[in-house]
Amino acid sequence: MNILVKSNKIAKSIYKTPPLSSREIEVIAALERDRRAVLTLDELAARFGRPAAYEIVRSLVAKGVLHRLDRGIYRAQPVRSLGRRHAISAPVAAAHVLRARPYYLGGWWAWSFHGLTQQAHASRIDAFVSRWRPARRLENARLFFHHVDAKKLEYGVVRIDIEGTEVHVSDLERTLLDALDHPSLLGSLSDALRRVAQALPKADVRRIVGHAARGSRTSTCQRLAVLLERRGASPRMLSPLLSRTRETASVLSLWPDARRTGPVHPKWRVVENDAVAGA
Repeated sequence: MNILVKSNKIAKSIYKTPPLSSREIEVIAALERDRRAVLTLDELAARFGRPAAYEIVRSLVAKGVLHRLDRGIYRAQPVRSLGRRHAISAPVAAAHVLRARPYYLGGWWAWSFHGLTQQAHASRIDAFVSRWRPARRLENARLFFHHVDAKKLEYGVVRIDIEGTEVHVSDLERTLLDALDHPSLLGSLSDALRRVAQALPKADVRRIVGHAARGSRTSTCQRLAVLLERRGASPRMLSPLLSRTRETASVLSLWPDARRTGPVHPKWRVVENDAVAGA
């Protein structure tokens, strides 16, 4: 049986969906044949012309076959599941929305992805981008945007395949550093510091030092240096951090919420107030 006829029979008889035109079926059948879940208006315009593309999109959205992800970007509902709830995962949807821009996904979702926490964090996605946008609902999650300098999107990012889509994710070391550079992602700075201290054994020392020296806050470099030194990192491995911490004369507390009492590390200028913090 012709795939277009078969698809239309499925849509009409099984799921009671309004019938699709031959052109609409052609579009959906091509997506299913290519195992794709997302369609852009520009793709349709290149194939059918801009006026026809708008017409196709309006019709398929009205029939519940396409669902808008962002301006000119749509998620396709597989014909076999028309009439039922079907969604792609939030990280995949975010990747499609951001695919034309430099970005990476981090925050709690990245902690879950790297196995740094046993909790599954799928209801919130944090995207780091060079141009801020307001938070929005995306599939079954909230998508939040965090502005960073474009140069900070050039390192510490891995590209992984999720549901056939390339998704840019902070690597394990960048995920830990982001917790210290942007502590509100995890709660407070003390919360983030405790979690990073516990997860630090999983990190590659040279990589996390390199990432921190390249773009983290000076305060992050100071605290990280103390934690790594305690774990046996050599002065040579930590030398990139020393270059960064020389830029400041400030003395900070290792644990920000504890009393500022304890010895001051002479090299990193950090008050080691662990006993007071109970760490």
